Amino acid sequence: MVRQGVFKYQRTLGTTLNTLISAGFQVRRVEEFAPTHEQIQQMPQLAEELERPMMLIVSASTSIAGEAIPS
Repeated sequence: MVRQGVFKYQRTLGTTLNTLISAGFQVRRVEEFAPTHEQIQQMPQLAEELERPMMLIVSASTSIAGEAIPS
């Protein structure tokens, strides 16, 4: 359930990453959060979150005023 005033956007991983790349970003790291075994034991309803990530965290950077992007 999504609270009133909270917007939920569902995008594919490809759409998200390709949008960043097309905008000139260099993707540095991608993390997909999944509940741990212990979290699922405490809250069994979290088991369904193993089918798809609850959260996607992307680290991306772009050069600023001609500076090189650190690797």
